[in-house]
Amino acid sequence: MLWLRPRSGPPIKKKSKNRTLRYIIHGWSALGKTLVRARRLRDLLTFLVAWFFLSDAIATVSGTSILFAKTSLGMAPASLAMINIVVMLSGVAGLYCGTEARNVQT
Repeated sequence: MLWLRPRSGPPIKKKSKNRTLRYIIHGWSALGKTLVRARRLRDLLTFLVAWFFLSDAIATVSGTSILFAKTSLGMAPASLAMINIVVMLSGVAGLYCGTEARNVQT
């Protein structure tokens, strides 16, 4: 935090004497305001919810595959990194192929 440039925009309201706490409060309140605005934009809200589930699914599958490869298979760190990359690419390819198959059927 010490090396960050000053934030642009209006000054943050001083609800607390602690600067770090002020930034945290400001960040969460800005997120809340954004979600209130997003509720009016249905397409944006649908995209954000879908993106949350997609990113969570990819992170879960990636983490689980690495955990399994490390504990059960005893793989080396270099192999674990390669598994992470392969799992991510396979997930994206599967998502793309599933979307294309759905578009062909409709």
